[in-house]
Order: sequence, then C-alpha cells, then structure tokens
Amino acid sequence: MHEDEVVALANRESNTVDVIIPQKLPFGLRVASPDFVFFMDWLRKRMDNLQRSYMNKVYIARKVGRDLENILRDSCALSITDKFWINRSDIDMTWAKLQALRDQNEVLNEVALFGDTAKLDWEKAMEGTTSLFTTKGTVSKAIRGRYMLKLGGTQEREWVASVIGKALGLPVQDVLIINPSIAKGRSADGRFIHFPMPIDGEIMPGMDPIPAYIDKDDTLVEIKLFTSDEISLVHASELHADSAFGEAHREGQHHRYFYDRLPNDNFKRDFERVLILNWLISNHDMHGENFGCLYCPDTFKIIGISPSYDHNSADFDGTIPELDVPDIMNESIQYHGDIVAKIKSGNLESALEDVKAWLTEDQKNNVRAVGDALIGLYKSTIA
Repeated sequence: MHEDEVVALANRESNTVDVIIPQKLPFGLRVASPDFVFFMDWLRKRMDNLQRSYMNKVYIARKVGRDLENILRDSCALSITDKFWINRSDIDMTWAKLQALRDQNEVLNEVALFGDTAKLDWEKAMEGTTSLFTTKGTVSKAIRGRYMLKLGGTQEREWVASVIGKALGLPVQDVLIINPSIAKGRSADGRFIHFPMPIDGEIMPGMDPIPAYIDKDDTLVEIKLFTSDEISLVHASELHADSAFGEAHREGQHHRYFYDRLPNDNFKRDFERVLILNWLISNHDMHGENFGCLYCPDTFKIIGISPSYDHNSADFDGTIPELDVPDIMNESIQYHGDIVAKIKSGNLESALEDVKAWLTEDQKNNVRAVGDALIGLYKSTIA
C-alpha cells in the first residue's frame, strides 16, 4: 500500500505478485521483476531489525515474538521514512487509522529505550501501532511523533555533529540532548568512565569470571525527523539496489557510485556538503542506509539530498571516512568556499567550544586538523 492505494498484491498461496501501480512501487522493487521471492526479500530488509538487541523487550511487550507474520499483522511494516505499508486480508486497516495510531505509545517507548518489563502495563503496551520494527541500527531508540529518541553509549555525538554542521552551514539533522549524564558516564575531559560488567556465576568450575567492561552512559538525545507527509527518504542502498552498488560498497566507492548518478549539479553540491561534515567528524558509518535522496511521496520525483544523519559512530579521530571521499572533494572543494571561510573566521572553533564537554582534547584537535586540511585543499585548488 501507498497511503490507501494498492500498489501491488502479494499472494502467499500462489507465491505471486501483481503490480497494480508500477510508478508507485518502492524504489527497491523497481530494479527487477518483483516476483514473490524478490518482494519478500525486500520486505525482510525493510524489517531487518529482528535481531536488534534493543528490540527484544518490544517483541515481548507487543506479544509478537520473532515471527514475521505476527510483526506484519501488528505493525503493517510502518516506517518513519515513507508512506508504504502492508495491508492484509485478515486486518481492518486504512492509512488514516494507521496514522492516528502510530508512534504515540509511551509505555512501549520506555520498553524500547530502557528494556524494563518488570512493571509493564501490558494493555497499554499493546495500544496503537509502532514503526519501531522498521527502524535501523543497534542503538536503543524510540519514536515519539516526529522525533526519534536514542539512548546511551555515544549518542551525544549526534548532537555534537549537529552543532558542528550548523555552525558551518552544512545540511544536518536537528538534535537536542535531553538528559546529559557527564557526571554518571563521563569524566571532566569527556572520556568514558568504564564500569565493570556484572557477571553471574563462574564461566567454568574453578575459573574466575572473564573481566569485561561497559561504557555506562545514559544520555538521551532527541532527533527531529526530516521526513514528513510531504517528504520521503530513499536510502542509497535501495535507490541503487543492484550488484554494481554492492561491489562499489565493498571497494569503498559507494559514495562515488551514488554521486556520479545524481541528476544535477545542485544535488552534487549538497551531497558534497554531507561528505564534508562526515569527514570533519570522522564518521566511518556512512554505509548505503546512512545517506540518500529525498523525494515527493505524491509524484516520486527526487527533490534533493537528505541531510546528514546517524552520527553516533563518529570517531573524531581525524581520519577520512571512506576511500572515495577525498577523490570527490579534491574535484569539488572549490564550490564550497563559504565553508572554508566559516572555518577560517572561527565558526568551527566556536562550535568546538560549545561541545567541549563531550569531546576530548585529542578529538577536538583532530577536527581542527581536518578543518585545516580542507582550507589547504581549497587553497591548492583555486591557486
């Protein structure tokens, strides 16, 4: 379904798929004849978080187990990125009903974030419907209206990336830190405090438990979704769901593959700015589901590049995220003199001062070094 339009009919008994509105097929179903096997593969990829550890208690709270059929019946494969969903002959659902019920369950959000079912209100946990089953990544998260919440670990890096990006005029998602926990999980210089991981019992008779440590940081960040009823997102991996993109990914050339196929120079300039931000923060998690294009959900016309998102894996170590990033920037840095000017005028330094409690001195120096490298690259290009 796309809103209330039947785009394709999948028949499990006959293992067939009949395409009703081909121009409204999901992008990932357009690269080959969408037979039943191909359709089910697309659907499983859409809901590929069945093994995400933070979802374990959500499966329990929604009483669906790990069974794809039960999850489909419960969630209709609802996503925060587009208007596709799966209707079934055994449920009574419309797009309006689905929208009215979606992502407002605070009890379920608590379970998703904190995993506590000891005092769970089971009836309230079953109310409404949720797009959690199609969210990506291993980090504990919840959806509240048009916002995503992420908990613990390195989630404050989402905010750090947002502050740096906005200071330099780069396209980046809006992020707020709700409950900073430096006193609990960080030392004064921004380093993680490691806590012993509790281990019940011995590993083997007569042996001491194997020492293990965790980063205990319960920072909660709130991320404003950039998709809406008027704007949908297609990830690069779905827009180019072919073997050529997969091979480019293995060779560290997937950004180049995506870049070379953008329809105009304006889109290329916007994507270059996304790459600049991810280079500054040394984000090595720029795989094919962490960048993409925005499109109009009514016309399916590509309307732009998505802002930069998903930065919790940024290392701030000064290294280049991917093999193809410097190649692209060597060719295009001359178009981004405004960014270089902002770095030279102190905007980057000001941003680093704003986030100083969340980065070590080494990390801040690494970001400065990338800024200096971008200035040098720009000078060499226009000389």
